[in-house]
Amino acid sequence: AALLDWAWHSAAWDQYVDVEDVGRGFRADNGFIVQNGYRRIRSETARKFLDVWGFNDITPYVNLEQKQAAGGGTQYAEHYVGVRFGLPRATMAWIEARPDSLVAVQPGRPRKRDQVSIGVESNPFPWLAKIHAEYTYGDRLDVANNRIGPGAVYNVTLNLRPHPRAEVEYRIDDAYVDSKDPVQGSNRIIWERSQQLVTYWHFTARDDIRAIWQGVTVRRAPSLWEQAVAARESTQTVSLVYGHRAGIGRTFYVGGTFARSRIADLGVRTDHAEVFVKASWRFDVL
Repeated sequence: AALLDWAWHSAAWDQYVDVEDVGRGFRADNGFIVQNGYRRIRSETARKFLDVWGFNDITPYVNLEQKQAAGGGTQYAEHYVGVRFGLPRATMAWIEARPDSLVAVQPGRPRKRDQVSIGVESNPFPWLAKIHAEYTYGDRLDVANNRIGPGAVYNVTLNLRPHPRAEVEYRIDDAYVDSKDPVQGSNRIIWERSQQLVTYWHFTARDDIRAIWQGVTVRRAPSLWEQAVAARESTQTVSLVYGHRAGIGRTFYVGGTFARSRIADLGVRTDHAEVFVKASWRFDVL
């Protein structure tokens, strides 16, 4: 496996190039290379215009990537063209066109996608430390059935500081793929929504309690799938953990996790509960 990358930055330009050649027989025991048998080249080019029209910067950019199997055949191709707008309070907005991108999930001809993406990220207030929102519309890959359909995906992340001792993070990811062909009934191949709410309360500099809620919901039209699938699935998970840091390298945790899964049309109901205690002590031998 051979990997080479190069980056160059100036007041006006950013340039990055990455080249990879990984043979079929390569094995990565440490897990940092998750695929073998491919050749990849990627470039990212950006031109920065500073203090223009009231913006901190306006930056047009082009991202290109080509990834092929070692024996030939495109696995992935990316042609992204966009522009970023910088504003005060670490605010950045962008719009990006993604024409003629290719992706392959099964042997054979790769699937072509045309998309457009918009987004914004900011640190607007002390109590709202971060907001990130992104929306992408266009062709989406139905991985299980190896086809392209119209769809969209959006995600929103909020980091809140409602109190000096409290942290709250909420994230939602929502995505769907529709059938291109006319069908009887619903043409929605799949709709997925995942949400996560993480909260911290810091009693002291050494003691805190963390609560996490996660929810995943999936809806499918089974008639549009090649294999048998459930029409509805849902999973809910709640975790509560108290942590105490006694010193550098010495920590203590006690908590519990409770999960519930439902597949309504199959009558499957699964419940899981776990309570744990964990202590960690780090020391130097030499």
